[in-house]
Amino acid sequence: MKLWSGYKSNLTAEDKDFVVATTLSLQIDHDRWLYDPAYRMEEEARSAKNKQEIQKLIALGHTPREAVDILFPRNGRTPEQRG
Repeated sequence: MKLWSGYKSNLTAEDKDFVVATTLSLQIDHDRWLYDPAYRMEEEARSAKNKQEIQKLIALGHTPREAVDILFPRNGRTPEQRG
């Protein structure tokens, strides 16, 4: 997962905090997935469901990017849904 694109000198304190928090969160998820079979099964089921939802949105005429943006909105905004 790419957390930063730019120059090191452009990182603000908020950017640094975001990178650190995201890295720690991803490490926790990784460790849980690696050592907790129930968590791994839950995550794999969630992933399969998300893939199905993306395919449904694409079938309704959305682009793959629009489908992902609808399912995982950024900044609380979603693109207009079709169908």
